[in-house]
Order: sequence, then structure tokens, then C-alpha cells
Amino acid sequence: METIPGTSENGDIDVVQLKDWVYETRKLCEASDMQSLCDHYMGQMLAHAPVDSDGTWPTLAMRELIEDIASPELESEIAIGVFNKRGVTTRSFGDGGQQERDLANLYKEYSAKVIYSFPRTASMLNQIAEYYVREGRRFDIDDELHET
Repeated sequence: METIPGTSENGDIDVVQLKDWVYETRKLCEASDMQSLCDHYMGQMLAHAPVDSDGTWPTLAMRELIEDIASPELESEIAIGVFNKRGVTTRSFGDGGQQERDLANLYKEYSAKVIYSFPRTASMLNQIAEYYVREGRRFDIDDELHET
């Protein structure tokens, strides 16, 4: 698992340390004309942010960072990181897209918790949920095709 900069031994993320690291890293990448590559790797890492103690994902530090940076590219890369960290899935015959529907509901719940305070984060979470809805439909169709 990736360790988020500013993470203490107890798993809390220091907002100031995280923001300092992100801003400095993005500044260095921009100076080297590597911003898109930077956002890619940073998003993949930030996708591993822990769940807050109140059950909200991503953590408050991450939500503040997403709102402050306001980078569609970084948000997209975080979402891709979420998909990638799931890895390969297995399912029983006839299960269809239930796993994906469960994940879609989880990300919709996360979004609903932050929509008024962190709108960019909520939008990113809704995009993740919509991806899982589409994936669930795809698995449902696959099941239907194999039943006949």
C-alpha cells in the first residue's frame, strides 16, 4: 500500500505536511514539464488515502487538498487509482454486477457526506460511483448472455 505524505504512525494525515508535499512536488514537476506524469503518479498514491474515523472517504486532509488544487487531472487520476487498487475480481455464476452496485452505493454515500462542504470531492466520488454502475451493468449483461 502507498503511504500518503504527512501520515503519522497512528494513521492520521497532517494537512499542512500533505499540502506542502503536494505543492512542492507539483511545482518541481511543472518546472520539468512533467505535470501530467506528476498528477498521474500522485493520483495513484492518493487513491490509497484512509477512511476518516467518521467513515468518510477520503480523509479531511485529502478533501481539503482536492478543493484547494482544483485539478481535474489529479481528480481523474485519484479515481483511476481507486479502480486500479481494486485489482482482479471474481464472482459466482449468476452474481452479475452486485459487487459493483455495492461499490457504487458506497461512493454515493461518501459523496452525500461531503457534497456541501467539498463539492469537487463529491463530484469525483460521484464519477467513481457512476463508473461502478456502468461496470455493474456490464457484468449483468455478461451474465444474461451466458444464461442463454
